[in-house]
Amino acid sequence: MTTPLRYFWTAARPPASAFVAAALLFAYATFQAVNSPKAFEEILGLTLVGQALAASTGYRDRLIRGHFDPILAGRQSRLGVAVAHATLSIVPGLLFWFVIGLLERSIYIRHPLAFAAGPLVALLYVSVAVWTVSLVLGRNTGGVLWMAGLFMLAAAQRIHLLSEAYGTSSADLAVSLRAARAALIWPALLFTNGGYVELPVLIMVLLGAVATFTAGVGIILRLDAPLEGPS
Repeated sequence: MTTPLRYFWTAARPPASAFVAAALLFAYATFQAVNSPKAFEEILGLTLVGQALAASTGYRDRLIRGHFDPILAGRQSRLGVAVAHATLSIVPGLLFWFVIGLLERSIYIRHPLAFAAGPLVALLYVSVAVWTVSLVLGRNTGGVLWMAGLFMLAAAQRIHLLSEAYGTSSADLAVSLRAARAALIWPALLFTNGGYVELPVLIMVLLGAVATFTAGVGIILRLDAPLEGPS
């Protein structure tokens, strides 16, 4: 019997363009590592943006076309399907981040960021957030909406307010909650301070990521839609 993960790899694996983009980004990262290692943080930002798009694989748009009927028919629980879909959507980008992180470690940087707590949590949170949004709205929508939201915040000059909320010492629960809220809205804040995040804030952001992932799993468990023909 075909496992959900194998079926999704056959029916909904990343397109060739994603692998080409990853190869080009790695080539650019190598160039930066050799010629301008102090600017390597830009590579991490581009990798995060790439993951925001790559993890937005969509679900409902293919569900209503019957693409997933072979793996859903006769199945009592969709939990394995949800986990497999999330794995195929998110893990390839996490592996690419790991490769970029190894490249970063191969050069001299005073404060490497790729494997610091803040950037890792930002990567995880962004991955599950865009994955969850795209389940209903369609492929790439999570990443596009996330980037559009960041541009709107920047245009409204709200970034400095979020930075102030995040930069305040977590002296009590209310302050930590404000800092975590700022990080969930603007995950780039988790890259500041050399990637260091105070433990209460780190835990709250992780809980936000877990809650978002749980919501995504719940969508797959409950989502049903009438079949539609190809448009």
